[in-house]
This record gives sequence, C-alpha cells and structure tokens, in this order.
Amino acid sequence: MGLKRKIISFFFLSMLFGSGLFAQTTIGPYTFYPNPASMAAMGVATVNGATPGDGAVIAAFDNDGICSGAALLIINAGAAYINLPIYGDDSSTPGIDEGIGAGDNFYLVLYDASLNMTITYSTPFDCWANENGATHPGCGDAWNAEWNFEGQCGD
Repeated sequence: MGLKRKIISFFFLSMLFGSGLFAQTTIGPYTFYPNPASMAAMGVATVNGATPGDGAVIAAFDNDGICSGAALLIINAGAAYINLPIYGDDSSTPGIDEGIGAGDNFYLVLYDASLNMTITYSTPFDCWANENGATHPGCGDAWNAEWNFEGQCGD
C-alpha cells in the first residue's frame, strides 16, 4: 500500500472514530452508547426533598438494565436541573442492545456523588419515543417538573 493511501486511510479512520460513531461515553459511574435514536428529559431533581450535591449524575436504564443515557445535573441557584439524553436501541446494530427498545419501560437512577449513593426513581416510564434529541410530550418535557428520588443508599 502506498504512502498516500496509508495517509488517506489514517485520516478517514481518525475522522470515523473521532466522530463518536463507535464511541461509548462514560459520565460518573454510567457508560452508554449515544446514537441517532434519542429523546431528552428535563426537570428538577431532588433526593428525599433536598437538592443533591455537586457531581450528581442522572441516568436512564432500559428493562434489561442497559444504561441508555446519563448526564451531570446542572446545579444552579439551589436547584439541580436535569437535561438528560435518553438513547434508543440503534437499529443499525441488530443483535446488540444499547438503548431503549420500542415498548420498553425506562427507569431513572440518580447517583449522588456527595453521598456516594444511587436511588432509582419510584415509577418506571413507558413513554420513550425517538424524537431525534427533543423532548417527548408528557415525558419529561417540563423544565420545572420536580422529580423527587426517595430512599436510602442502594435503592
């Protein structure tokens, strides 16, 4: 293979892998695979009625326990804002479950780094839809909706 071809191949592969098409992402303790099938959830998170500490992470999981998206909570003016991408199962990778499938429930889990604990939200959600990154009506689409995670460490 000539030098010119090697250089072109190198740049092509660098762009492909650097684009995130084959990348996994880790935020806090959660690893997930971003892909084009996605929606967003917004709101304000509390833990037992109080604002979680800095470094708190919210994540979505499908029925099989696959992490389908995670984000740091945005702490501002005493509130912890959620801006969570939730990824679906990528149809271009059959046989690999990397997100929420059609008809699956999803679960929200909050990791509070200041307390080193996780709490699963008490109610599963059955409203995931591919919105190409936008919110889905009636499913975490209100920035000021409060999501109170109640429980103790490991719930």
